[in-house]
Amino acid sequence: MVNIIELPNELSLKILSYFEYDKATLCQLALVSSHFRPLAKEALLKHLVLSANLLEDEHNSSFDRILQILVEEPNIATLVRTLTLSWTHQENYPRAEYLLQRLPLLESLYLSVPFFASSEDGKPHRPSFRFLQKHPFNRLTKLQLASDITWLDLTEFMYLPKLEHLNLHHLPPCDAVPLPEKFQGRISPVRSIDLQHCRSALDRSLERLLQRAGKLEVLQLRCGVHYWPLRFGQSLAPAHHTLRSLTITGRGMYIGMDDSRLDLSGFQMLQKVDVFSFLFFSSFRANKARDGLYRLLPQSLLELRIEFPPNTGLIESTPQTVTHVFKGWELDWVMEIALNKATHFPGFSSLSLLERLHVGAQQCEEFILPEPLKLAFEVSSIAFQGWCREGWWRACN
Repeated sequence: MVNIIELPNELSLKILSYFEYDKATLCQLALVSSHFRPLAKEALLKHLVLSANLLEDEHNSSFDRILQILVEEPNIATLVRTLTLSWTHQENYPRAEYLLQRLPLLESLYLSVPFFASSEDGKPHRPSFRFLQKHPFNRLTKLQLASDITWLDLTEFMYLPKLEHLNLHHLPPCDAVPLPEKFQGRISPVRSIDLQHCRSALDRSLERLLQRAGKLEVLQLRCGVHYWPLRFGQSLAPAHHTLRSLTITGRGMYIGMDDSRLDLSGFQMLQKVDVFSFLFFSSFRANKARDGLYRLLPQSLLELRIEFPPNTGLIESTPQTVTHVFKGWELDWVMEIALNKATHFPGFSSLSLLERLHVGAQQCEEFILPEPLKLAFEVSSIAFQGWCREGWWRACN
């Protein structure tokens, strides 16, 4: 048996990497073994979670201890790859900037900065990320902002040379500021965008964002309670030639929407779609006709997942003691997908339907397709998975 301290450093470091988020274990290993000390330090510094807030005893904060190490041993800064940084007071900007200037090989950055209250009027003011422009971020591939941001600051981030993954908690309103000359004629390298909160009033902002993300392959976003599916689909048009995966989540209730439907037929590369049913079907009435969905889907589609909120549902009602008779609008549209696969999306291979239930009110169980539908899906080579309210499908099989 080989003693672990006899292993090559590369293999020992790989073993220690399994504890990279368990700081206590890494610290213990560094204390008990001189062999592990430099390797544990490398694993400890790879992922940092810090607050730039100035404490009463600043030298005892994790932030200041790390900063002191970086000043005393500049070569250690090259070990830091991921940084999660937050602060809650405007005067902490210089501290954050001072730290970032000492991390030249940073690959992933997560910033959490709230609105700041003005000392003059007490009103909240949007934080500025202009100070980050002093840092080249030549190796940054992932950026997550849990903060409001101006459109100009967002533009600066989108054109970082290596940035591939962008996560925004809020999409800023589209302003009239033109694209800076230094970015004109260039395409943002971003391939994945995750928008945590996307409001209907920001359709134009979303469209403009996608116009600049000319290499975008993955888009995830969470909608608010007000939305117009057709208009939303139109804002996705700039990504028609590149997008491969689209995920749209949201709340269970939607207000003030029209009866339009999300049209994805213009996408040429889109393979995976995971959306809430309100974008395809009426949010007002469960018995609104659902036929013709297949016409709204791209020919390149491989996988489709639709989640139904409690106020509409996959079916109209849960049967009790009588056999449930399906109404046409309930499952005919599912049959259409199987029957039109060959002509509309020949590569389509998977359909998943899910009812979101009120927590604690009902239980969910797997839905088995009725025999005619099951046969149609088998003939078309489409895998099916469904989860719905407990008990209703057993009455009709």
